[in-house]
Amino acid sequence: KPDAADGALIGFATEDNICLGLGVVKKLDFATKILEVYTPVEHPEDAVRIQFGSLRLLPDGSENGFIEPGSL
Repeated sequence: KPDAADGALIGFATEDNICLGLGVVKKLDFATKILEVYTPVEHPEDAVRIQFGSLRLLPDGSENGFIEPGSL
């Protein structure tokens, strides 16, 4: 589904698995491979790895369900 990742909690990590911070998926376009996120991380482009969590959030930070592992 096109909106399968919307609201997913994600973590931005370095090559050494150091967490740069968290974010919430605004939109993931599988065709163009563009990920838009809400995040306070100053330079998310410095991440070499993005870890998807199973928690889904609304833009205000409230919980909005869960994502089944392996469903993305």
